[in-house]
Amino acid sequence: MKKILIAAILLISGLINPTVRGQEIPANFCLSDDEATLFRMINEFRVANGATPLVLSKSLSYVAQLHVKDLHLNNPAVNGCNQHSWSDKGNWAPFCYPKDQTRKKSVWDKPKELTKYPGVAYEVLYWENAAAFPDQIIENWKSTQQSASLILGHGKWARNHWKVVGMAIFKGYACAWFGESADPEGEIRICHSDSVVAFKADAILQEPQNEQPGSDVVIVKKTGRFYIISGSFNNLKQAQATLKDVRKLGYKRSQIIENDGKFRVSIDDFESVELAKAGRRKIANKFRDAWILSY
Repeated sequence: MKKILIAAILLISGLINPTVRGQEIPANFCLSDDEATLFRMINEFRVANGATPLVLSKSLSYVAQLHVKDLHLNNPAVNGCNQHSWSDKGNWAPFCYPKDQTRKKSVWDKPKELTKYPGVAYEVLYWENAAAFPDQIIENWKSTQQSASLILGHGKWARNHWKVVGMAIFKGYACAWFGESADPEGEIRICHSDSVVAFKADAILQEPQNEQPGSDVVIVKKTGRFYIISGSFNNLKQAQATLKDVRKLGYKRSQIIENDGKFRVSIDDFESVELAKAGRRKIANKFRDAWILSY
């Protein structure tokens, strides 16, 4: 009788809190160009300081994406809870950090709760009251001792030997999760592209198609200009479809630029990086994942 009662209590508890450990990552999960850029910047920072590059984790990137969206949409950082906290508005157990943090119950167990990632992971955060871009995020983390120490595995993190990292950027929020366990998940697709980020440190798999550039494709070598890119493709037809959508929005200077077998849709181009950054900020609402490329 007691066993039946306990089972009933657990069942009711499960209905109230639908969180299931080891959830599947949605098939349409992808990484934005800015997030892929931030991944590279983190590895560049580590290598420059004598640390080994990290493998990109699909599981930790998914956890990061859930968290930045929860922070922006639900603001769990209230009533003594900081930004490492999670609200009660999602398919996860709510957590107020540091109030709820104990030896047996930790916010760093979120990856095990939300994915099939087998270990704990630790988070570094960024926030500003505007759209967040990779160059601003990494400079903030590099210049903040607490963040830099976690990323590099220095100070109190010296005993932690990071192997993988996952990240997300949403609106003014960004976060990166660092773990010591290998991720059972594999490659991550780049959003709006047929490219993937492999389950290897700082690697992008490319499979160029044998297609001839059309009249709307500009082949570039070295121009010294800075291009605002809305998408990068191995497939010319995909790039042409994206270009058509961009031009419908009124961006007449948009074009496809081809280099090294990649077809990139440029919304506009500028003579300096400062002008390009200003141009990207103006279109951030329409092209959240746009990034700057120099040739």
